Amino acid sequence: ASRARSKGPLFGLIVPSVVLIIATTTDNSFGQSRLDLDQCKYGLSVGIISLVGILFLLALDDRGSRLDFGRNGQRMADTLPKLVAFVLVCLWAAAAIVLTFDKPFTNTSLANGYFACWLGLILSFCFAVQEIEELRKIVDDATAASA
Repeated sequence: ASRARSKGPLFGLIVPSVVLIIATTTDNSFGQSRLDLDQCKYGLSVGIISLVGILFLLALDDRGSRLDFGRNGQRMADTLPKLVAFVLVCLWAAAAIVLTFDKPFTNTSLANGYFACWLGLILSFCFAVQEIEELRKIVDDATAASA
């Protein structure tokens, strides 16, 4: 991408992605695989999709300054992080709602998966605010109005 951006939210999203993958694939205390639950399959998908998207953006960010994308390619390289940010917010919002209100992380006794869902939502929103100018303006206006 043409402009430098903080990689903090992206690196931060690696943690809840990996934790969610582990939490949804580990057997529960009754020896039953959590992958028997459709919700856990969704959680596993969110973790994997997030991880792939994050690693792709980090690689693009690292190598993007050395590649010649051409005019149309550069527009795509500038738009891709916004698209990924939007998709990540949608995935993590659905994961936080479904996995913490329905099954399997309905309380904090299953703390790893529970907190991974909410941390993933928060960090994906931070990344979206960083990448999407319109969203950043809304957040800036809201924080300025409350100050």
